[in-house]
Amino acid sequence: MKMNFYVVAQLLSATTAILLSGYLAFALSIFAILFKGWQSIEFWTFIVITLLLSGFHHYLSFRVKFDTQLIKIIARESQTESIENLTLQFDQTLVSMKLMPASKAGRDWSQRF
Repeated sequence: MKMNFYVVAQLLSATTAILLSGYLAFALSIFAILFKGWQSIEFWTFIVITLLLSGFHHYLSFRVKFDTQLIKIIARESQTESIENLTLQFDQTLVSMKLMPASKAGRDWSQRF
């Protein structure tokens, strides 16, 4: 089970290239929109959509990195505490901070992986 934590953490931490490619796509989109030279509502609509998509992309990247760190902590702490106790504490904390819906608490780790 402990190896599953490390494998998933490593898989999730390999998302830096995806983040950078998203920023490249954002920059190219902005340049394409600006060089088109529209001075209408379409111009501003495309700019706003591009900014919103870039913000959502950045949030997802941040959340994946955050989850990676949490999984590494659980793997490290599982040496001294039981997985069941750590899972209970983990779920309670995430639900209280509104980072996970209460309906997802208590799932088995095989479902989470």
